[in-house]
This record gives sequence, C-alpha cells and structure tokens, in this order.
Amino acid sequence: MYKDGEGVEKDYNKTFEFSKRSAEGKYYRGVLQLGICYYEGIGTSVNKQKGYELIQEAKILEKRRTK
Repeated sequence: MYKDGEGVEKDYNKTFEFSKRSAEGKYYRGVLQLGICYYEGIGTSVNKQKGYELIQEAKILEKRRTK
C-alpha cells in the first residue's frame, strides 16, 4: 500500500516498518515483503543477503501454510 501509493502517499519507511511488524508474527507475506525491502533497499539500506534469506523463509512459511 505505502510502497505503491495505493490510496495513500508513497512512504518507503512506512512500507519497511509495517513489513517488519508483519514479519515478526511470522506472517509469510510480511516476511516476503520485508525480504523484498532489504533486497531492493526500500525504506532501509540494501542488504541482498538478508533479503534473500527472508524470501527463502517466506517460501517455507507459505509451504507450511498450504499443507
């Protein structure tokens, strides 16, 4: 929402913060979005390694959710 400015002004810092909160609850979409934030440097410094790890974690969480 904040990343794309859907109904609100674009705010990459809020994108990062809301993704981080969602990821803390191990919600797979939050973990995925946080990984993308780190990988692309959205609201934070680029950290491709951490981004990749979070994206992989999100894949695992999604598989568990669909079983």
